[in-house]
Amino acid sequence: MWVRRSNSILMFLAVALTTGCASAAEITPTLEATTLEAPTRQDQTPTPAATPTPGSRSSGAAITFERSGGIAGLSEHWTIYLDGRVMGPAGEEASIPADEVSQLLAEIEEADFFEWPPLSRSLESCADCFTYSITVEYQGKTNRITLVDGQSGAPEEAWTILEGILGILDSVSG
Repeated sequence: MWVRRSNSILMFLAVALTTGCASAAEITPTLEATTLEAPTRQDQTPTPAATPTPGSRSSGAAITFERSGGIAGLSEHWTIYLDGRVMGPAGEEASIPADEVSQLLAEIEEADFFEWPPLSRSLESCADCFTYSITVEYQGKTNRITLVDGQSGAPEEAWTILEGILGILDSVSG
């Protein structure tokens, strides 16, 4: 009985594999190179080089924030500028009062953020957690930290800074 069943399965697989096959003469592989050009408009004015674009680190960028992970595999990149401009993940631009940015930067400096070493990410297990990357460039100083939901060993101030950034992003993203 076992031999008969395995022979039947093998026969079914052989028929299934050969049914959809075409002869090599019927298949003609082709490679076509196409060139795609970005649409342009005659009345379009060129964008100045100093205008920030999503993902750029143009001068004046104070905070670059990246959030990734979660159950949906989110990946966002935000940039907060000294003048209060906020560039979102899709290139959308919003603004907040510049003094809100100044206040957050004062808290960051007060926490000695620029003196922090890279934070070790010690997690036992965390499915669907978010990873947050915060880069601050201010008054000639730069530092970058990475936090993960559920992470231990990060200074309490790191979570306070993260909350401040998330508060700004919530206020501009609706």
